[in-house]
Amino acid sequence: MANYLLFFTGWKEFGIIMDEQKVGAKTKIAGFLHDVNNEFRKISWPTRKELVGSTWLVGIVILLLGGFVFICDQVLLQLLDWVTRR
Repeated sequence: MANYLLFFTGWKEFGIIMDEQKVGAKTKIAGFLHDVNNEFRKISWPTRKELVGSTWLVGIVILLLGGFVFICDQVLLQLLDWVTRR
């Protein structure tokens, strides 16, 4: 005898025919996917304006940190060169 389980993940509907032995594992997976769907509904997605602003901020911070690391690298390279030439 087979059981039929239908669950909705938010993207697609899935129908799964299960053997008596596999009902427990498949039911746990279905419950997990149901919980995932419920959590996705709770997410507060950023607006396009917020996303673009955050992206620009991250890009600027990366450039500034990259410049800082480059300058520190050049200073240490010159210092090491000066010390080894003595």
